[in-house]
Amino acid sequence: MKNIYVNILILLISVSIVSCEDSDGVNENKFGDNPETGWVEFSGSTFEELLVQGETTSITIPVEINSPINKEDLTISYTIVDVQGSSSGVTASSGTVIIPANSKDGELILNIASAPSISFVLVFDVVLTATDRVGVNVGISDANRPTSYNITVCPSLSSSSGTFLGDYMLTVPSGLSLFGVPVFNDQVVTLVEGSNGPFSRIFATTSYLPAFSGSPESISFTFIDGLVRIDNTVTSTGCGTDIVLTEDSSALLPAPCGDASLTLNMLDFAGGSGSCGVGNVPIQLLITNYKFSLDNMHILTFRGIILNKKPSNSPGGFWLYYIFQKFFILSNY
Repeated sequence: MKNIYVNILILLISVSIVSCEDSDGVNENKFGDNPETGWVEFSGSTFEELLVQGETTSITIPVEINSPINKEDLTISYTIVDVQGSSSGVTASSGTVIIPANSKDGELILNIASAPSISFVLVFDVVLTATDRVGVNVGISDANRPTSYNITVCPSLSSSSGTFLGDYMLTVPSGLSLFGVPVFNDQVVTLVEGSNGPFSRIFATTSYLPAFSGSPESISFTFIDGLVRIDNTVTSTGCGTDIVLTEDSSALLPAPCGDASLTLNMLDFAGGSGSCGVGNVPIQLLITNYKFSLDNMHILTFRGIILNKKPSNSPGGFWLYYIFQKFFILSNY
């Protein structure tokens, strides 16, 4: 019986020691003996990229208090700090979040308004600034505690937002075709809404395999479920049957953030089409927004085919570019 009492006493002492260590560990003994002192921080990841495609979107960001106990509701203030673009009219510039009594966790819910009207990439930080309790700080000065949450809001990819519509540069980074000739000439293509609704696009090329007098072809794709999905294109060129271009399902890419550029991973001679003795040859198309591709050079084109590239600071480069654009591209001469 005496041994039983001794064992119980040892167990109680052990539990007491562990409890004290846990309580001290929650605020790491940085705030003395007061169990209601500590700090607040964001929990989990401190980066989120949001692709906006709805009418109104909200983001839920987890926050937490690090203190042994939390007897009463804790109110935390935060502010929005713009990094790229202006968040005015998109989300409130400041606000508060509450961690309920007897809880260590709360949720900061940030509303993103007027999503379809966002036509630019918006980046901002959500920064915790203060609490309403003495002894509960925002982060710790001598430790890496996340008190800033970075968010990237991408413009809607709906045609109503104007993204991926108009003139773009088409190039083929994957290089020459299997026959040692260009798959497509570098050229200007015009993107329009496709037949699959506002999240689809289509553009016509001047020629597929131009060295073999291939015919003009149309490439169509759709932004769906956060991915870029590419439709099959049956060409009018081949060694015996028509060559088919299709998406490379092993290299699907996420929908882009903004319309600066878009990569299309495709397969040439899909499924052995074309009767050329090969099949499923990977190719990569790149379409680049004109306003970005012209930042460093002016590009002269005729009927969509690039004739010459001149540095933007070369004499007469701008006016030659303007004349060619006005009379050969805009008039579709």
